[in-house]
Amino acid sequence: NKLSMSGLSAARILTSRIVKAQSDGEVADIVKQHVGEFDEIHVSTAANKLAKLTARRHTRTLSKNQRDSVLLLLEKRLRGFKSIRARPLSNLVWSYAKLGYHGNHSMVHYLSDQVPRVVDDFDPQSLANMVWAWATMRHQPSAHALAAMERRMLACVDD
Repeated sequence: NKLSMSGLSAARILTSRIVKAQSDGEVADIVKQHVGEFDEIHVSTAANKLAKLTARRHTRTLSKNQRDSVLLLLEKRLRGFKSIRARPLSNLVWSYAKLGYHGNHSMVHYLSDQVPRVVDDFDPQSLANMVWAWATMRHQPSAHALAAMERRMLACVDD
């Protein structure tokens, strides 16, 4: 139990470091040093923070190529997980849209293909993030993903 508590603390400390990063370069350094320790929350948080910091001129220190290399590290880590939950999934797709990626990006396809498996866990904000991101990137999700999203949206309206 003590070991799991220290692991939990280490995970929270890592999440806190990502959230408190002041520049995209600082996020990149954290990713490069700790990506092997990342869980899906860390991957999502790092991509989200990178997107937010990149959007602001005074916190953007990386070139597009440097940013792409950081995202590639996150993608490799993410593909190693058996599954990804709804909130990190929608946050990641949002992050790709915010960073200006196009809907034909392989990671956008990969993430969008995960939607039917977790869609029942989407809250209204996650649904909105997904729809906004897909529209912004001009992404054409599969018919299966679209049907799952429609079903979930209607269920949220009925709640």
